[in-house]
Amino acid sequence: MQNNSDIEFLLKGTYNLKVAPAQECANVTRVDQGKTFWAHCKVKNRYNKEWIFGRIGGTWTTGWMSRDNLLKVEGSAYFC
Repeated sequence: MQNNSDIEFLLKGTYNLKVAPAQECANVTRVDQGKTFWAHCKVKNRYNKEWIFGRIGGTWTTGWMSRDNLLKVEGSAYFC
């Protein structure tokens, strides 16, 4: 997935990082509240919900997180 964004988020709660942009998709890992999430890009899924592809701060672990779960710190996210 291309990295065309420069946005930093914090997780609002503890949520599952997903392999694809939908709740019903498999989990990559669980991410704790307050962790940093660096966005690479975003999409709108078939339910018209915005999902962000990115990396958990301090790791190389990547996956999809619902925008609803994220608090913007700074920067801009662009479509994949």
